[in-house]
Amino acid sequence: MKTKVYWPTFCALLVCVILLSGCVTDVSRDPPHNKLVGTEWKLKTDVYVIEFNGSWNDLIIYPCTKFFSGSLPDFDMSYKEENIGRSYNGRKVVAGYKKGTVFKIVRVLKKTEIEMGATWIPVMLPVDACSRIKELDGYYLYWRVLGKGILDPEYAEPVLK
Repeated sequence: MKTKVYWPTFCALLVCVILLSGCVTDVSRDPPHNKLVGTEWKLKTDVYVIEFNGSWNDLIIYPCTKFFSGSLPDFDMSYKEENIGRSYNGRKVVAGYKKGTVFKIVRVLKKTEIEMGATWIPVMLPVDACSRIKELDGYYLYWRVLGKGILDPEYAEPVLK
């Protein structure tokens, strides 16, 4: 017995699976994001590195400000060493960086998800060679100034060479 394949239905289901799972593309060469690639930025505030479960970008930088206090509601977002290792709803504080730490932007990614739309993510590395953290998601340092090709001046300033 032969099984008949309904190609339009199959193709529609395949497109839905792709859209629901999200798509990540490198937009490092596209303006205004290309202005960021290769630049170094010094933090103007302390930050936590928060790990999310099961995502390529599971290490996300959160500035230690009241604005982000809802991210980990069981403690305030003022920087404290003892908060490293704490967890809440699948989020874990795995590291922290103090004000003045320098990061380099290595590329910018565009992530498209059906429920969130598009987000642009500067991928950052700490310049300190001793750091054990590899790539960090700098979305929260970028989202409010997206069209300018800079990081948010409230949280970071460029390092001029």
